[in-house]
Amino acid sequence: KAAAALENYSEGLKIAQQIEGETTSVELMIGMGLAAQQMGKPDGTIEYFEAALEFSSGPRGGSAGLIRRYRPTIVVSLGDAWYQKNDLDRAETYLKEALILDKKHALTPDIRYSLYGTQVEIHLARGEVEKARRHLPTLSAIAKAFPAAAEHLAQLESRLEL
Repeated sequence: KAAAALENYSEGLKIAQQIEGETTSVELMIGMGLAAQQMGKPDGTIEYFEAALEFSSGPRGGSAGLIRRYRPTIVVSLGDAWYQKNDLDRAETYLKEALILDKKHALTPDIRYSLYGTQVEIHLARGEVEKARRHLPTLSAIAKAFPAAAEHLAQLESRLEL
């Protein structure tokens, strides 16, 4: 389903760009990023989300309002995609922006879990077990509002008990 969505978004993007539909183009780039993420393709996730951010901040910034609404999803997804590519510094750059957004406006439980869960994974990849453990109470609290995270949380907890 995600592959078909990506193909349809791509066709829509070509049309939107021909008619100079700025907001529609950014909306389609966001959809393409989400589809690539769902397909487990970090390169596509990065390509489409970074393009959406760049397009919205360029001379055609009419879509900036749309980006503000989706920015938490975009920056957390970019953080996760860069983590998957093992570029931990770049991942952290996006996650730091997401942390600021989380402090200003409470993010949805799924986005918050992804944000803090990816931070734990980065700490573990760097061997920073104590830093990773500090996030567990936050992750546990988020998981209560986001039951789909229970399996991942249990896996993290078992990795941190070593």
